[in-house]
Amino acid sequence: MDGNRTENKEKHFIVTELTYDEDDNVISCTIEAVISKRSMIIEWKTLQDSTQWLYGWQ
Repeated sequence: MDGNRTENKEKHFIVTELTYDEDDNVISCTIEAVISKRSMIIEWKTLQDSTQWLYGWQ
């Protein structure tokens, strides 16, 4: 699922948790849908992919 192709009409998400490795590098994050409150864990680097996610409220 991604921010451009919505699932369950979920379009807006917030990052609620970050997971770090032993060297304090971020390895994953938990995002939560604003309306449904559904959470999912994703690889944090996918958030930098503009074909999957749009930054901000648009």
